This record gives sequence, C-alpha cells and structure tokens, in this order.
Amino acid sequence: MTEQYIKSLRGIPLFRIVHEYAAEFGWIKEKEFRVFIPYDDFSSFMAELKENFGQFMTEPFEINTVIENGMVAINLCDFIPENAVSISGVFPKDKY
Repeated sequence: MTEQYIKSLRGIPLFRIVHEYAAEFGWIKEKEFRVFIPYDDFSSFMAELKENFGQFMTEPFEINTVIENGMVAINLCDFIPENAVSISGVFPKDKY
C-alpha cells in the first residue's frame, strides 16, 4: 500500500469524528481548519482524536482555543500533522 492510500484510510475516522462532534467546521486560513465543539462534548472529542491519532500527537498539547457561547473552537491542524492525515484531502478547501 502506498503512503497516500494509508493516509486516505486514516481520514475515514477523522471525517466521522468531526461530523459526530462538531457543530460547525471549516477552513479559516490556509493552515487553519477550525472546528466548533460543544463544551460538554470536548473531552469526548479529544479522547476520540487521541484514540485514533494518538501515535501522531505529541503531549502536552498546546491548544489555542476560543470558548464562546458554549463552544470550544480549535484549529484541527494543530493536533493532526500532515504526515498522518491530509486534512485538506478529507475536507477539501473548496467545499468546507
């Protein structure tokens, strides 16, 4: 299997996790895919990210967040490096 194919397979759980937890999501800047997670679901969201992508994530996390109206907004690109999953491949910039 090619590396590109493996990265595309890793995108399947990412797509599911974002759609399951995020109230809103989309590209804000070239390297910023922002997801808005309800505050009450944020811990579960992060646990699923760690379960599926923990081998690519480094701890401790340095999270730049905005908490407003019961939502936690984060840049998903801060957590999942491009060598793990192409976020723009899962969520194309011209659609999200």
